[in-house]
Amino acid sequence: FVYAVSIFLRILHVLVVAPPTEEIGRDTLKEIRRTANLMQLIAIVEQVPCLSCHVAAKLLRLMNYVIRYVVHYGTVGDVSKPKLQNLKLLSDYTTRYAESMVHLLKLTKDRVLDPSEQILGLEMCRFMSTLVSAAPLLFSVADNPEVKKECV
Repeated sequence: FVYAVSIFLRILHVLVVAPPTEEIGRDTLKEIRRTANLMQLIAIVEQVPCLSCHVAAKLLRLMNYVIRYVVHYGTVGDVSKPKLQNLKLLSDYTTRYAESMVHLLKLTKDRVLDPSEQILGLEMCRFMSTLVSAAPLLFSVADNPEVKKECV
């Protein structure tokens, strides 16, 4: 199952980063960013060990690109800016893995992180950097007061 999840994430990444047509790229961005689809994607990734085939890192890399692309290039067709609710879902997902990474980092005096742990840590840092830079822009246009309150 882990290989299927890994392949699925690679396919989504290619469809976003180098789509065969512009329309396919827009449609992929739009579908990934729907809250229900994002929740399903996170649920699928959480079914497998996070370090196996780098699935957690692949999800973070994909979502990093999606958020950066839409925030920096504005709306694309009918793909609007990311929702704060989606960013909250992704930050909660990242936080769950960050707690275990902090524990691993405390052990680095005794052992070196293996390559899969290093890759996950790098993708977590990259994603959180993008999230922190995107949040103020998105917070100003958010319309749901409850989501704003949770994000603060």
